[in-house]
Amino acid sequence: MSGSDVKRKAAVAALGLNSFLVSGIYAVKSLTLPHTIERVGCTASQMTLTTTIMTVVQFASSFFAGRMLKKLGPARCIALYGLTSMVYVYSFLGLTGSLMPVYATAAAVGLTLSCGGNSGTNALLAEWYEEDRAAVTSVIFASSAAGSTVTSLTVSLLKGAVGQDRLCGVLFWAFAALICATFFFIRRPDHLRGGGERAPARADADGGTSHDPTASEVLRMPLFWLFCLAVLVYGSGMCMSYIVTVILSGIGYGDWASAIYTGYCLCNCLMNLAAGRSFGTLRSRAIFLHLSLMAAAYAFVALGVFRFSSLALVLLGLFCYSAGSSGTGMIAVVSYPEVFGLGSYTHLMPVILGCSSIAGGCSPAIMSFLCERSGSWLLPFILSGSFMAVSMLLWFILFRSRRKVWRGRFARKS
Repeated sequence: MSGSDVKRKAAVAALGLNSFLVSGIYAVKSLTLPHTIERVGCTASQMTLTTTIMTVVQFASSFFAGRMLKKLGPARCIALYGLTSMVYVYSFLGLTGSLMPVYATAAAVGLTLSCGGNSGTNALLAEWYEEDRAAVTSVIFASSAAGSTVTSLTVSLLKGAVGQDRLCGVLFWAFAALICATFFFIRRPDHLRGGGERAPARADADGGTSHDPTASEVLRMPLFWLFCLAVLVYGSGMCMSYIVTVILSGIGYGDWASAIYTGYCLCNCLMNLAAGRSFGTLRSRAIFLHLSLMAAAYAFVALGVFRFSSLALVLLGLFCYSAGSSGTGMIAVVSYPEVFGLGSYTHLMPVILGCSSIAGGCSPAIMSFLCERSGSWLLPFILSGSFMAVSMLLWFILFRSRRKVWRGRFARKS
């Protein structure tokens, strides 16, 4: 095994561990949320404002996150995101009065998240793996899903013996120390550490080459804005697990909601690994496989909740939803290079992921508001399913049109 292979595997392993640990400290924050609200005396809406601030700042900063990625490099951006996340959770755990420290650190996390979250991870993986990144990307996403699940299970099992607040404090400091250790192994390839860049190129069917369009060229394409719309609509529909967790109490299974959601998270973690193989083998066709599973999930849950009050149908629907949503994070990551190439990936991928984040962050609040106004979860459920159906149509249009983008426009004969 060459030295380059060792460094690549060490970087990917450290990146996976970093994703696991960062997800774990956010799980610690979520587990201590009720106690913090009670201790400080604030309202739940005041506390959830931190998520809104983080999402808005992330979306606003995503438009220049590409420049930060290019200037600092993905490894440094990932380190900055990890450090600000630790400070944010620490300020949350040590909260005694004013919420301003939490709001300020939430804004800092939103700023670094735009370049050091999924954008930084995907940019670093794109440097180490020029092709077939789907499998290794799925491992990173599975690590992130496993972090929150394992942390929640650990606290649930040990809180009786140790005490939840004390246990969460110990886990936070242990995770923080390990996060700092991973920074020494998350590195760029040697030929890029001096500031060089790989020039993307692809082969034409007739033996020539075509250069990938630049960021300015992609921004002038209507197809790019259709791509943003597809991600935005898809993210808006990705809240069914939240809806189902809430409405399970309506059919007599409220006590099961927590266990069912934990099982969903575990299943989603395993399905992320399978999603990497499906994307690596089927490539863009895997998107339609995952969207079809999501459609089946909506059908089963609708029958189980609104028609037959059947827990078995709900569980079957959640399994299909878990299998379908496991490819959520990879849809934009895998499809963007196929549609636009890698020439603008670092600059524009943060904007794409910003659209996904703001849609995913706002849709549960909007669905809750609609439920309060209508008195039923039926309307939010139908709306969420409609978003998924529209996103399927938009992805179909995108992949039918992507060949026209390259036809004669960016071709250069060699």
